[in-house]
Amino acid sequence: MRYGICHIIDLLPTVLEAADIEFPSLFRGRQPVRPDGESLMEMMKGADALARPFFYEHQGSRAVYHEGWKLVADGINQPWELFNLIEDLTEQKDLGKQFPELVSKLKQLWEDWAEQNNVLPLQEGGPMERLRNQRSTEQSGK
Repeated sequence: MRYGICHIIDLLPTVLEAADIEFPSLFRGRQPVRPDGESLMEMMKGADALARPFFYEHQGSRAVYHEGWKLVADGINQPWELFNLIEDLTEQKDLGKQFPELVSKLKQLWEDWAEQNNVLPLQEGGPMERLRNQRSTEQSGK
């Protein structure tokens, strides 16, 4: 078995492959959305880990990890920071100014993913804060 990064989105494709089940083209009369994940079966059999980017967004914080590099912004109005996780696992040294072309490349990967997955516009705060704001707007008639 090999070790590598995986995500919860990889579980369904892995289970389907392990059970030798095809992803359904129809479910209850509708075409289901194919999951973004990839099967981990080959990696479990000893193949090299999947080489693909991983994306993150939660309450305005966002990140992309790819090929040992992590680009992260801790909030909507926070700048992007770049870390080499192979040499700096604890993210102590921001290398963004030294590698602006890599920042641009990773930022574009994140923006493409965000657009494709309806992540934008970003919103700070958790779901309860968004619900309170929505109710406040509805009550004021705006």
